[in-house]
Amino acid sequence: MGTKPAISVITPTYNRCASVMRAIASVLSQTHTDFEHIIIDDGSTDSTMEALRALHDPRLILLRLPERQGANLARNIGIDSSRADIVTFLDSDDVFSPCRLRDTLAQFEADPDLELLISSFTTIRGSRQTVCANRHGYIDGSVLEKALAMQVIFIAGSAITVRRDSLVKIGAFDVALQRMQDREMLLRLALRCGALLTQETDWTKHTSDDSISRQPDGYFNAYSMLLSKHPRLRERYPGAVRYITASRLLHALTKGHFAEAMSGFRINRLSQAMGFSLLQLLWSLMKDRRQRRALRTALRARIPATSFIDPTPPFSPGD
Repeated sequence: MGTKPAISVITPTYNRCASVMRAIASVLSQTHTDFEHIIIDDGSTDSTMEALRALHDPRLILLRLPERQGANLARNIGIDSSRADIVTFLDSDDVFSPCRLRDTLAQFEADPDLELLISSFTTIRGSRQTVCANRHGYIDGSVLEKALAMQVIFIAGSAITVRRDSLVKIGAFDVALQRMQDREMLLRLALRCGALLTQETDWTKHTSDDSISRQPDGYFNAYSMLLSKHPRLRERYPGAVRYITASRLLHALTKGHFAEAMSGFRINRLSQAMGFSLLQLLWSLMKDRRQRRALRTALRARIPATSFIDPTPPFSPGD
């Protein structure tokens, strides 16, 4: 197939014809042109494949699954098919800024030992735009794990760029998860490497009504699954786990989502990874938030930057 590209972009899609065409256009408009863009159609039943087949660019690789298998399996198929040493992701409803690939590759070229980069982004919900910017700097694996556990850095699938070998060695995405798959994968990567956080926003996250992360009733089940898969989070950061549970319940209540709050509390009580009492959760809202504030302060101290935007409420877009 000739010389391998400098970077592989992987996009799974399902019944999002208009948005995936917008995502592809943002890749084809990159200032850096040495890439391959692998689009995996996860059994779409709309006009997605017809639109994709009408595109004629040798850098586009179209893969079609006969029936829906889930975005994580589609991503893993894309990873298996990728040829570049560096892999990045673009969800089908998101858009790269024109210099995303150029700036990302420059960071990896500047540091041959760099394995993982997490970029900043802008989130658009309706008419509202929110800048989700981390401080620029490198954090080692232990700090990355703690930051992920305490949810004090912004993460989302399209923010992640990683060396392919590292991704393959940790097993890529967990196909059993429908939510928090990015955080879960990053937790496994944190056991082998740190991450460079970049502050300049280089992509835009468009929230879709059918996005799994927009469905409130699945959050607590997903968080319980994440904690069950990574029991060290509860062991090492019990206050953070307790506070995130409490604050998410409070967030549901303040939004008037009482059924979600009641369901979430029941899931918490039945979960071996959580199991907090109402008194513990109330106490956590006053006590445990100090741990998150202390970690944010520590990140400020070790990563120079001109600004820092706190992920509030304490869970990142994409969860």
